[in-house]
Amino acid sequence: MSDDDISKINRTSQVIFEQTGCKISVAVVDFLGGKTIEQYSKDLYEFNHMGSNGLLMVFSIAEENYYVIQGSDLEQQLSNHQIKDMLDRLVEQSFEAEAYQTAIMGLY
Repeated sequence: MSDDDISKINRTSQVIFEQTGCKISVAVVDFLGGKTIEQYSKDLYEFNHMGSNGLLMVFSIAEENYYVIQGSDLEQQLSNHQIKDMLDRLVEQSFEAEAYQTAIMGLY
């Protein structure tokens, strides 16, 4: 990801947090250290104290996988089904084409 993309993500995250109190983060890693993407994401979510109103997007490039986890408060407004639909529409094609920057920014 370019410095411009990272700045755009940080600015957008700040605006969303100020408007909604939702903490959104993106993690891009190569490997998951032998964990499943779900467990890695859960551990990272807890490690970063995302809270009940957080959303974490994890992209594992070398393991060709991604996952989104949301806090319990956010589940009320954004269900797992809605997240899956967003991933299918906004991420899957770009991620499969190894256009990782497009996949990440599309979801964001």
